[in-house]
Amino acid sequence: MASELGADVELSEVRLKYPGLAPWEIWLSEAQERMVLAVPPEKFAALTGLCESNDVEYCDLGFFTGSGRLVVRFKGKAILDLDCGFLHKGMPRRRMKAAAPAPAGDNVKPRILPGPDIPRLSELFIRVLGHHAVSSKEWAIRRYDHEVQGATKLGPFAGRDQTGPSDAAVAVPLETGLKRGVAISNGFNPRYGEADSYNAAASALDEAVRNAVAVGADPERIAVMDNFCWGDPLKPENLWTLLRAAKACKDAAVAHRTPFVSGKDSFNNEFEGPTGEKIAVPPSLLISAMGIVPELAAVRGSDLKQSDSLLYLVGEFSPLYEASVLMDILEDRPGLAAPEFSGAAPAVYRAFHKALKAGLVESCHDLSEGGLGAALAEMCMAGGLGATIDIEILETAWKDPAGMEGEGGGASIGNPARQALLLFGETNGCLVAEVDKSNANSFEQNFSGLPCVRIGMTSQESFLRVSAVGKVFASTSLEELRWAYLQESDEILDQAEPAAARVRDTNPEGR
Repeated sequence: MASELGADVELSEVRLKYPGLAPWEIWLSEAQERMVLAVPPEKFAALTGLCESNDVEYCDLGFFTGSGRLVVRFKGKAILDLDCGFLHKGMPRRRMKAAAPAPAGDNVKPRILPGPDIPRLSELFIRVLGHHAVSSKEWAIRRYDHEVQGATKLGPFAGRDQTGPSDAAVAVPLETGLKRGVAISNGFNPRYGEADSYNAAASALDEAVRNAVAVGADPERIAVMDNFCWGDPLKPENLWTLLRAAKACKDAAVAHRTPFVSGKDSFNNEFEGPTGEKIAVPPSLLISAMGIVPELAAVRGSDLKQSDSLLYLVGEFSPLYEASVLMDILEDRPGLAAPEFSGAAPAVYRAFHKALKAGLVESCHDLSEGGLGAALAEMCMAGGLGATIDIEILETAWKDPAGMEGEGGGASIGNPARQALLLFGETNGCLVAEVDKSNANSFEQNFSGLPCVRIGMTSQESFLRVSAVGKVFASTSLEELRWAYLQESDEILDQAEPAAARVRDTNPEGR
């Protein structure tokens, strides 16, 4: 902060957790949950009032001098006096080498479509819902105080019976007079990181922002944090993926206008395999987002609200097979590509927030792991309602990649591989919205000039159906979907935490 201006710092003003620290220990020790702010003198009184009203400790450490020197004092005595130019530029900088990882092989290239011998769509719904990236995480969530002392508008579960996942949590600080909330969301996908660290990082940031917007956060008032988990950065291939991820963070943050306000990194996450080889974690980046929810009425949740509502898909729909849950199920191999950042996403999210504020949306959910099929299934489970979608309409909404016709392309009707990709391929920048028929025209006008298409309707029948031109290609009951969604978590509870399983058995609604 003072690298050019210089500063005068008084360490005796620092609040200490432990008494008796030497001045050098106060200056160099790391501390959690502390920040240094630069505040104009005329704003200092306002800052102190804000801190005192929220029981936050603060101290006046010093001031910028303009001398270009860093002077650190303890009880008035100077213990450090260095030229800022020498401090920041006098030491020779480490030079590290980055190099692209070796290609997977000359005969390996990203797949556009799954192979022809794939299960029926109804079976794929079950297998995708039971995949560890999609299935219920209740076994982990219930271990913690996820309701934040009751000041919660929306928690990690949605629906009357709390049977479906929420996109994000919305806490309601008492200081707002219970009129505004704070959305807290995440984006994370290590399968993408293993395939392409640039698109993985952009996808993580986009997902975190998309989840916050889905629960009512204003896209203009979202901030993000990063959490890098990488292997040894001294290895050229690891440094290469790290640099690409960092660049993607910058590019996506600028596109969304979401500043990074904090973050951390964890390097050297490697271990020795059974034959002595070094194995590193995949390049993994967690992006967390925090956004202001200006109107609590805009928090709609992911549970379907009523039958005979219209279902809309908004955003650039570009389902990708590589690195998807679908590919993990069918081929169990690392992906060679990850979904690209959608250039339309910032405008789509702002239009979606406007629709939420106007009361045009009954429920909504983002597309992430498991694609559109998983998102629709989760909305149905949470609301206890069925739905029917037209896969032929999805065909028209799809931003068809170049070369598809040479990869077994063609209309989705009668093409199982193409149907599977449309339903379970993964994409960025998209949400599903439930809209009352009376609001259809207003909703569509709200997205004028942006990708938005009506894909189906909700139903009182307890089935999720996929159809086209009067033919039903898949019909899966909500009972089957719930069984698949809860199966893996139930197995984990039975094996790792029998007591928690017994609690759940006696409290089936999960309350």
